[in-house]
Amino acid sequence: MANATENVIDRRLRGKFGKFCIFRTINFKTFMSPYPDYSKRTWSKNQKAVRMRFRDAMTWTRQTLDDPEKRKFYQKKAKRGQSVWNVGVADYMKKPRIDKIDIRDYKGQKGDLIHIQARDNYMIKTVMITLLNAMGLEVESYLIPNNTDRKSVV
Repeated sequence: MANATENVIDRRLRGKFGKFCIFRTINFKTFMSPYPDYSKRTWSKNQKAVRMRFRDAMTWTRQTLDDPEKRKFYQKKAKRGQSVWNVGVADYMKKPRIDKIDIRDYKGQKGDLIHIQARDNYMIKTVMITLLNAMGLEVESYLIPNNTDRKSVV
């Protein structure tokens, strides 16, 4: 891959040049690479699923960063050399994790406590709990807001 720095001609050049090459600018450096040829490629089911998920990530990030408050949040989370766009895409692509579910205090009565330990790479906004009976019918459902800017919720 070619690399050009401090060049007046190609400064901030980006995008494709016909079907010949692609220009990318990363940290004020311009990179040129050959145009990829995917015409003979057959995608597996998993690859198609990942491509669809990535497409959804692009849409979600575009809509999220249109909100000035959310853009500011992601700008604060961006590390040196990382764009706000990359932070938004990473947030979408990395799913929140549930580390622990403790049902010792749950006795089957409405209002009994269930302890959940969950985390995400940036912030957990809400946790939704739905309890189903043996037949798969919903018994209870809760939407629990996280009132902090923490990455984890207990």
